[in-house]
Amino acid sequence: MLNAGALRQQADSMLADMGVDEHAYLQLTDHYLSHIEGIAQALRDVCPDGDTYELPQSLANAWLELRLIWNRCNQQMQYQNMQDGASPGLMVAGSLIGQLLDNLRPFLDVDSLLLVDKIGTDLYETARRASEQNRRLLERMSRASDGANRAVESLLMALEQVQQQLQAPEVRRELDKAVEVVVEEIERALVLTGEDIGAALEARLLKALDGSALRVLPQLQGFDNKTCMQPDVARLLVDLSEEWALALKEQALNHSVEERITDHQTAFVTLKVQISVDANDLILTFDDDGDGTVVYARNRPSDAVHNVRLNLVQEEGRGRRLEARCNLRKVIDYLVIRSLDDAADGWLAVPLSNVESIEQRSTEQLRMRGNVLTARDSGEVIPVVDAGLLLFNEHNVHQQQDAYVIVQHDRGRRMALRVSGIEGTRRAALHAVPEGLHATRLRGFIQSERRVIGVLNLAEIGRMQSRAA
Repeated sequence: MLNAGALRQQADSMLADMGVDEHAYLQLTDHYLSHIEGIAQALRDVCPDGDTYELPQSLANAWLELRLIWNRCNQQMQYQNMQDGASPGLMVAGSLIGQLLDNLRPFLDVDSLLLVDKIGTDLYETARRASEQNRRLLERMSRASDGANRAVESLLMALEQVQQQLQAPEVRRELDKAVEVVVEEIERALVLTGEDIGAALEARLLKALDGSALRVLPQLQGFDNKTCMQPDVARLLVDLSEEWALALKEQALNHSVEERITDHQTAFVTLKVQISVDANDLILTFDDDGDGTVVYARNRPSDAVHNVRLNLVQEEGRGRRLEARCNLRKVIDYLVIRSLDDAADGWLAVPLSNVESIEQRSTEQLRMRGNVLTARDSGEVIPVVDAGLLLFNEHNVHQQQDAYVIVQHDRGRRMALRVSGIEGTRRAALHAVPEGLHATRLRGFIQSERRVIGVLNLAEIGRMQSRAA
């Protein structure tokens, strides 16, 4: 069917039937026939020694390629007809390609036929629908994830109530294991892969960058099935990516193509987006080689819940790097501390993953050295923060031996929270602080059966401590 010689004879015969000189259209017909011969050779190359394993996929690609060529011929003939009439050579080429499509169609498997038929009929509409479908899927799964988190939280609160009535430690341990399995299964059922997120993110980036003064070429790295996340985390990253792209579009595309080439840069701006995982942190990194200086900040209630941290480094006229970090999981373990001397009040929480150690130190030793501790492992000087002063403006009464929780708060930096006591650990989902009660020292709150417990924003407290120093 794809034999160039047989197709040439058929083309000559069709031109003769039309009453035109086939030699007058030799160059045009040769162009299309050589293209068809190239497709035939490609199909032969993927079948070495009669091995046809790769043939179905290659045949589907060949059919789609021919269909797109036919679309172009058909559109060109329509416009020619509105002017001086369609070229006979183009009519013959379109007719031959149409026959080939009909003849090859029965050899396509059902899945390939459905896919290539949709793409071949309307390439742009198919891509737009896929992008829109991906967006809707992300939103639906995000809502499902929110519902699952609420269900998990109810289960954890019920477990806390049951455990208060139980005296047998072994029964408590078994209940803990059962709840842990339920939480893991719910998370696994709702997880999205990096490949899913990459498709949604790329579509949003292209839409945000449409109409830019300069062409921006997104390059995605690390978006594979090894990287998985919950839908609410995925939606946050996609939204953040779109915002950053819009900021680049407005502030970092000032140089013309000529200016970039003169400055030994490419004519287009490259935006590299890379995703990676570090323990419970998901890291999204943006690198670009645009010009200008970008001013960008976020202030969303969801940012505190997911512990979003931004680090922007830029060199004017040479581009910039934005690193965005957020927590991978929403339901995690917290250490619950008492910040006031009254045991019934002043409860706060910090993520257990940030806790390095819990120590007791001599009050007299602290007075001698100032408001710092010396790390026992490295000799590092660790600033002390009185937990009672963070929200309640109330000092803890110093005892002979005070309790300190050593926590990491920003890229390995440490501080010591002076507390009046430790209440234990809680596994819970974090809730955002209502906007009317917004406090930078709190990331959000967790809920137990008896009380609402504020979760400290360790990164912000660390920055406040640095400014004060």
